[in-house]
Amino acid sequence: MTPPIHRNIYLDLRTALQHRYTDGIKCRVFITTFARTAQQWFNQLPPAVIGSFREFHSLFLHQFASSRKHQKTKLSLFSIRQKEGESLKDYLQRSNTADLEVPSATQEVKASAFAQGLMEETSSSHWPRSQPPNLTSS
Repeated sequence: MTPPIHRNIYLDLRTALQHRYTDGIKCRVFITTFARTAQQWFNQLPPAVIGSFREFHSLFLHQFASSRKHQKTKLSLFSIRQKEGESLKDYLQRSNTADLEVPSATQEVKASAFAQGLMEETSSSHWPRSQPPNLTSS
């Protein structure tokens, strides 16, 4: 688990146990969520450096703030480009994966970002030159 996940697990626990336990118990519970990197960081802390849970939480956030995964925006979809030699199928798969990371993006935004990211030779050779017939008209 990454450190932000540790923090989220602890915040869930803290919500449930918020007013019942001492800072010492809260710190011990928080430590149980640590794995690898967070555990290594904790083990190298000098003795008696943590005076309260608030201090512990602050130290933890300061240490791992840069490893926080930032939520992608709709604009980030427009940075995805078809790579030289990449098949249309592979580009579509990569684009769809990126779309899942931006749930707030509309289909129109996703389609526009996809089309903008196509290499020029792909966009001119794979798309119909005229509008397809309307399937709802008789």
